[in-house]
Amino acid sequence: METTAPAPTAYKIFNGLYTIINPETDKHRVFKVRTVKRGNFKGKRLVEVKESHRFRAFAFADAKDNINVWHRYRNWERGLYSKYANLLGSIARDGDASTYVTERGIQWKLAKKCRSCNRNLTIPISIEMGIGPICQQKIADYKERMKAEWQRKGMDMDLEVELGFFDED
Repeated sequence: METTAPAPTAYKIFNGLYTIINPETDKHRVFKVRTVKRGNFKGKRLVEVKESHRFRAFAFADAKDNINVWHRYRNWERGLYSKYANLLGSIARDGDASTYVTERGIQWKLAKKCRSCNRNLTIPISIEMGIGPICQQKIADYKERMKAEWQRKGMDMDLEVELGFFDED
């Protein structure tokens, strides 16, 4: 008698970083969804929120993309983590068509990588531009140094063409 392996679960909310933007306050929150590879929670999908400089796990995501908040966080800070779970669950189930998202005007973005250093981008403007603020500053500083050096040497070159940088308007 042959046994067949169960079909892999098709998640709507993928592992990755999600930046959620509140247009009223222009503030954002970063969430991470990841599958644990070892330890007691091996195979479970954790949901984490970035607080200061670290991520705090507060829930599991099940096979139906329900976000189940851990008991100790259900009433923490007036149900803040439960609100996060409702928001992420709504995005997972309905995407931009979610009434929870559209009624509040909430925007969300899946994080991208910086074109220069390959780090995760989580700030909304950086995601749009494709480059992080640190790399952007490094490039601007380099361009200024090169421009000053060329002017000192009496060279008249088109900096943007020579260095391969093209500013987008």
